[in-house]
Amino acid sequence: MKSEKQRIISGAFSLTVSALIVKAVGLIYKIPLSYMLSDEGMAYFNSAYTVYTFFYIICTAGVPKAISILISESDSDGKSEKGECIYKTALMMFSGFGAVLSVIFLCCAVPISRIIGNSGTAFSMISVAPSIFFVCATGVLRGYYNGKLELLSVGVSEVLSGVLRFAVGIVFAYVGVKMNFSLPIVSALTILGTTIGALVAYVYLLLRKKTLKQEENAGQKFLKSKHSFDGMKRICALAFPMTLTSAIGSLGAIIDLGVIMRRLQSGGFSELQSGILYGNYTTLVMPMVNLVGTLIAPISAILLPMVSRNSVKNDKKMLSQRISYSVMILGYISIPIAFLYFFESYPILSILFEDSSAAMAAPLLNVIAPGIVFMAVVTVMNTALEGVGKTFVPLISVSLGSIVKLIFTYVLIRSESLGLVGAAKATVVSYIFSFFISYAYMIFFLKLNINILKPMLIPLFSSVISAAIVQFIFEIKNYNLWFSLLRLSVFGLIYIILIALFNTKALINMSKCTKKPPFYY
Repeated sequence: MKSEKQRIISGAFSLTVSALIVKAVGLIYKIPLSYMLSDEGMAYFNSAYTVYTFFYIICTAGVPKAISILISESDSDGKSEKGECIYKTALMMFSGFGAVLSVIFLCCAVPISRIIGNSGTAFSMISVAPSIFFVCATGVLRGYYNGKLELLSVGVSEVLSGVLRFAVGIVFAYVGVKMNFSLPIVSALTILGTTIGALVAYVYLLLRKKTLKQEENAGQKFLKSKHSFDGMKRICALAFPMTLTSAIGSLGAIIDLGVIMRRLQSGGFSELQSGILYGNYTTLVMPMVNLVGTLIAPISAILLPMVSRNSVKNDKKMLSQRISYSVMILGYISIPIAFLYFFESYPILSILFEDSSAAMAAPLLNVIAPGIVFMAVVTVMNTALEGVGKTFVPLISVSLGSIVKLIFTYVLIRSESLGLVGAAKATVVSYIFSFFISYAYMIFFLKLNINILKPMLIPLFSSVISAAIVQFIFEIKNYNLWFSLLRLSVFGLIYIILIALFNTKALINMSKCTKKPPFYY
């Protein structure tokens, strides 16, 4: 049996590797897909995916977190049979919920496509609707493994889902193009890969769970007791506000889609032109932003069960240490990426996409770059707040942030000097606003001692120096593929060297210290 420390390290590694694999394949996938579907086809694909994400989040945002918290609490109290009861109750309940949502999404595909002003995307929504059932049930299974800190199975399921989604999507898109299908139909065939990937991930996790015979039997016995109903109430009490939090953020993206499309059209663009502009924004810019979310997901997944344990909830010092430690890790990840997006937006995009599309998207990525750090920090802060039972705070934080984003998008996007850049600016403002709400609650109400600035100094200083050196060395602006790769490689190398130099003393002190890092208390 692995120790908790070993499970944390191996779990973090497996989740990070799986996330990077999925994200890398996703970026590679978008390249041939953008050529096969063109900007118009990508507009159908991305519009459908934006709406699908809303339903996806309803199924997966709160449920895995709630299950993870309850399983972690049960294990820490020595009541693993109670955790099995919770798992079985949740699986039955949310499988039914997922089936209902799939039917609703299927029936509402045409009306939704008309409301958002992109009617050709209805076929893609119909194609992806069945996957809602599978991701809902899979969310329960992933929450179970997260709570147990057995994260390898979660990582494998994510790789299976992601790789199949991309592989099947590309094959179906290729067949659709060769058969001379219309672009809405080709887009629908492409997004069908998402449904197949979700199905395979669900089957894998279900079969993996069946190998735990002893715990299965214990859970079956416990399921017949009164704790089954108690477990259902606790799951709903935790999952509902967390699901609502994420759903509001996703709903904001759908409203954002409608606002952007309508405002662009009222500014003189046709439905097709507006769809192309929005497709460029979501195909090139948002995947770069979501990359950071992918990298911080393993930190959130591990932090949630670690702060939800009763011993940690009642120890403010330990809780502060674990949150601060997570923020420190986030700084080392998010700050250099933000600098790269700000100073090297066009070189990065030109490596992956056509020059014309990269040139259109580069100013948007440049504007949104500073908000990435705030997005990363507020994500982990909200995860910690959910772990200690303060689920209403992230709900308020995200809700107000979404309202602010909507207002700023509506006002700024109509400006002739800003256009779609206004939407990027509004996104940054919403991240900053949400961050201050969550941080203020932690400091003034929970009385936690969380230092945000200090952990950020070393990665910030290292990123500034790295960016300055790259700008000085490569004064000539030549953005061919190899030159762009060289610029990014030099930045990364200098950043790693500086981080190593600045942290030499800390590493030496850590090697001499017998005290465990904050995550291992």
